[in-house]
Amino acid sequence: MDAAEYGAVRHSKIHPRFLNTNSTSHKWAFGAIAELLDNAADASASQAIMEMRVFEVPGGSDGSGTEPLEALIIMDNGTGVDREQMHRLLSFGHSEKAALLLAQQNGERDVAADHKPIGRYGNGFKSSSMRLGRDALVLSKTKEFCTVGLLSQSFLESVDADDVLVPIVSWRHGKDERGEDTYELLPDIKDGEAEQSLAIISKHSIFSSAEEIMGQFMPIGDTGTLIIMTRLRGFDTGALELDYRSTPEDIVLHDPTAEDGVFQKERHNQRAGSKIKLDYSLRAYLTYLYKVPRMQIYLQGAKVKTRRMTGMLSSRHIETYKPNFVAEPATIQIGFSESQHEYGMMIYHRNRLIKPYVRVGIQNDPDERGMGVLGIVEADFLQPTHNKQDFDDSRTHYRTLLKKCAETLKSFWWDNVERGEAEAAEEEAAGALFSGQRRTRKRKAPMMDRWIQCDFPECLKWRKVPANYDLEPYKDGTTPWYCQYHPDPAWANHDVPEEQELVEP
Repeated sequence: MDAAEYGAVRHSKIHPRFLNTNSTSHKWAFGAIAELLDNAADASASQAIMEMRVFEVPGGSDGSGTEPLEALIIMDNGTGVDREQMHRLLSFGHSEKAALLLAQQNGERDVAADHKPIGRYGNGFKSSSMRLGRDALVLSKTKEFCTVGLLSQSFLESVDADDVLVPIVSWRHGKDERGEDTYELLPDIKDGEAEQSLAIISKHSIFSSAEEIMGQFMPIGDTGTLIIMTRLRGFDTGALELDYRSTPEDIVLHDPTAEDGVFQKERHNQRAGSKIKLDYSLRAYLTYLYKVPRMQIYLQGAKVKTRRMTGMLSSRHIETYKPNFVAEPATIQIGFSESQHEYGMMIYHRNRLIKPYVRVGIQNDPDERGMGVLGIVEADFLQPTHNKQDFDDSRTHYRTLLKKCAETLKSFWWDNVERGEAEAAEEEAAGALFSGQRRTRKRKAPMMDRWIQCDFPECLKWRKVPANYDLEPYKDGTTPWYCQYHPDPAWANHDVPEEQELVEP
C-alpha cells in the first residue's frame, strides 16, 4: 500500500530544539565545516571560498542603531539547487547522494570520474550548519532559478514554533534587453507562501529587503551556492570558538582551557610540547581533507595549498588489503613523513579524510618505533558514521583494517630501520665499525612521487614532475602553476588526461 493511503494517521514532528541536539554529533567544529565543503564537491564545484567577517545589523537598546554580527561564509561555484532541492536540503532525511552516484555510474552526470559522494543520511547540512551557528541563510543559483532559504533557531524560538519552519523564496532569473539581471517571483505552492517567507527572511536574517537578498546572487556567478551562518558558537567569555583574528589567512580553533589557547585532540604517545596542526588550524586541515584534491579552496582571501597525500611519502611501500567480505580491495600506502611528530594512519573514504593520524601497532608502544611513518589508506568498503569523523565498527571491519595496518607498519619498520640497525650491530660486534660510527637508521633510497596541480579552474589536473623540477616558487600557493609549465611536452596541455598513480604493490 502507498503511504498516502494512511492520511488519517498522525505524522511525527521535529521540534526546533532538535536542531541544537542534532548538531552535537559534531564534537569538532572543523568536521562540520568539512561537511559543507563535501556538499560543494558533490555539486561539481571547482572552487570554494570561505571567510569570516562582520556585518552591521539593526540593533542597539532602542533598535534604532546597529550592532556587529560575525558570520562564517562559504560560497561555491557548483550546480546550485532549485526550490524543491532547497526544501530537501533544509529538511531531515532527504539525500540525493545515492541517486547522484548512480547517475554518475550510468554516465548521466558530468562529474570527475574519481569523485564519489560520501553523504547518505540527508542530515549533513542541518547538523553541520547548526553546529557552527544558530542561523543559516542559504542562497543558491542554478542556470534557471535563484532561491533563498533560512534555517534559523532564532526565528523559531521567537515565534515559539513547535515544528521546524523553513521559509523559502525562489525567482526565475534572466537578462533583459539591456543585459541587466531580471528576477520573476515563482508562483506560490501554497497561498501566501512567498510573501510570508520573504517577510520572515527579511526580519530574521542579515538582509532586510527583497532587493538586498537578490543582490547577494550577483557574486555567486553563473551557478553556485552561498551559505551565511550567524550567531556563531562561542564561550562564556564572549570569545568565538572560531578565531579568525589572531592568525592572518587562517581560522584557528580556540580553546579557553588550553594553556596556549588553541584546541588539540588527545592522541596516544603524542610528545609533550608537540601539536598536530590540523587539529586547530583550518588551513592545515583543508590541506589534507581530500586525498586527491579536485577543488580550489580559498580561506580568508588566500588560496589553500592542497597536497596530493601520497606525494608526501618517501620510501613508499604499497600494499593491498582485500578481506573476503569486500568486492574491491583497500590500498595501504606507507612511508616516512615530512615531520617525525606527525605520524599514524590517514584513513580516507571516497577520497575524504575521516580519521587522521590513527596510531597503530608499534606506534602505540612507549618508545620511538613507528614515529615519523605515515600511512595513506583508502577504505571505501568501510561506512563512516553520520558525522564523518569515525567509522561504524558494528561488524569489526574497521578494527580488522587497523590490524592489517599495524602488520604493514611493523614490516615496513623492520625493512627500513631495524634491519639496518641489526646489521650495524653485527658489523660493530665483528669489529667492522669504529666506536661512535654505529648506524641508528638505514633507510632505502627515497621514493617520492612529486605532484603539482594545475591552477586553471577548468583543468585542476595533477601532474607528476621529475625529481629535479623546482617546485619552490609554487610552494605557498600564491604563484599559480599551469600544465603548459610542465617540462615534458607530452604533459604540457590541459587536454592530456591525468597520469594514473601507481597503486600496485
